[in-house]
Amino acid sequence: MKRAAAWMGWLAALAALACLPRSNPFDRDDVEDAYGTYVTYEDTGAGGDATEAVGEVTLHFTRLPGRGIKGYRVYREDTSGARVLVAELGPKQDHYTDPSVAAVAEETEEALEDGTLWWRVSAFTQGGEGELSRKHDRASTRILPDTRIDPPVPAYVSGVSGVAVIIQVTPSALEGAPPARLYRYRFRGGQWTDPILAGPLVLTGLQDGRYTLEVAAVDDNGDADLTPARATFIYDFNVPEGTTCEPAVCNPGLFCVGEPVGNFCRRQCAPATDGGVPDGGATTDCPLGTSCRMGSGRDGLGACVAVAQLDERCDERLCVDGLACGDTGDQRALCGTPCPASGCAAEQVCAPGGACLTLARQNEACTTAACASGLACDDTDANPRCRRACETSLNCGAGESCEDLGRDDLKVCR
Repeated sequence: MKRAAAWMGWLAALAALACLPRSNPFDRDDVEDAYGTYVTYEDTGAGGDATEAVGEVTLHFTRLPGRGIKGYRVYREDTSGARVLVAELGPKQDHYTDPSVAAVAEETEEALEDGTLWWRVSAFTQGGEGELSRKHDRASTRILPDTRIDPPVPAYVSGVSGVAVIIQVTPSALEGAPPARLYRYRFRGGQWTDPILAGPLVLTGLQDGRYTLEVAAVDDNGDADLTPARATFIYDFNVPEGTTCEPAVCNPGLFCVGEPVGNFCRRQCAPATDGGVPDGGATTDCPLGTSCRMGSGRDGLGACVAVAQLDERCDERLCVDGLACGDTGDQRALCGTPCPASGCAAEQVCAPGGACLTLARQNEACTTAACASGLACDDTDANPRCRRACETSLNCGAGESCEDLGRDDLKVCR
């Protein structure tokens, strides 16, 4: 009987010990889930200036039972799995507010094209750190709504009084998440607007320039997307005379003219006449440095353009009326008279492009002439001359070397 009583006493003692807290807080199978982590979000940026935080995320967790816990460490993790220690808390703390989450989310979005962030926690003792809490979306920025600009804003907008933007907002995919029907927007560096209903946004009153629009969805709790949708574009309502007009729209009274080096806004004109005969394009209607060239304007009318005269280079300018632009065969082009059916004059050649050009031979001047076959115009000299074209110095004579002309891969013997 005494032995039975002793066994009963031992069993009671063991039962009592089983009810005591475990001395090792990590001695359990469900440490990952025991923390019960989740985050809440508080928006602080509506109407704020550019330096104000967009919002703060607070991680909440349940402290582990047991002895010897010295504190808790909080980590932030991105979609690549990279993890950063953001806080070390005391043993009685059960939450942490991340003050830099907005800036980190933006940097992560730019670096990884996905700004999602997760928070994880682990307790630590004198002997080391325990297992991390489980990674799940209720402890991430996925509790927040998402924003898209669809279709994308064109990179260049011109000729319209406003820029139309279609905003798409999507609530968080987590179960029980509040609806999202609103968004707010700003130009980078500016202030956020108050939330407005999702749908078309028309930006008016813009000055010509480059803009980065940021749009953030807002759910019914007032929580905003931490990684706003962005659209960067250049706005030119109209462009002035002499400015490129592709894809811009010219100012009123101007129209887009195709020229050898691009399309430019030009003024329509009529050439001055003397006894009913055009004087070669001169007109007081055109700005200095341009001439009235017929056929370049709308419906075949004249336009004030930079022109090249007979025997002048036309690889960057249009030839004056009545001349054609001929390809010399050595990465140049010259204005010449149109090739007649009977052929060009003596010492001339009908060059590609339909222009009669003067033909120059080796060592002859080539500023206003096309070099003969096998030669190229060396215009790096003060007095350009036709020289032998080459690929290597083996093609050159004694004492000569094959050197670059600076026009594509063209070389001549010098």
